Amino acid sequence: MLKIIKVEKYKGNSRIYFKCGSRALNDYAKKHEIISELVKLLSSDEDNIISQVDSMIKTVKEKSRTISDLKSKFCELHVKDILLNFSGNIYIKVYEEKSFEEVSEIGKLLGENNVDALIATTVDNSILLLVNHDNSIDCGKIFKEHIKTFNGKGGGSKSRAQGSFSNSKDLLSFYNFISKEINNI
Repeated sequence: MLKIIKVEKYKGNSRIYFKCGSRALNDYAKKHEIISELVKLLSSDEDNIISQVDSMIKTVKEKSRTISDLKSKFCELHVKDILLNFSGNIYIKVYEEKSFEEVSEIGKLLGENNVDALIATTVDNSILLLVNHDNSIDCGKIFKEHIKTFNGKGGGSKSRAQGSFSNSKDLLSFYNFISKEINNI
């Protein structure tokens, strides 16, 4: 038994990948087992598996897009609520239920409303510092000088810096340090 896996052009010739003998037989048996399992899982026949998987992928992408849109809208509403109740120089908060993507969106929206922010999330053990007003604060410089002391990685520009940590203890220690640094400036 000889099974050609694929053929590709290589330097004007053809390169052929193949399996033969028991390897070809084992490969066929494994693929047959996979297809049989997919037929059971999808309650379909072999001829419709590909179209059914394509349909499922499209559905997942649509639902992911919807979730992303809803998270974005939720962040907008959350920022509106923050702005209604906020009075101070900088918004400082640790979130325990939001991803860094959401925290970043909140920071972006706060920045668009001219609010500086120090926001962290224990979900991803990440932190974000955004400063629009105070020229004496260099976000990237503060992060680059101190983040390694707290076992973190990160950096950024004068107006925006972000960092990540392997655990929430280091994140919260760095967060407290940065909070004090900002309040001292």
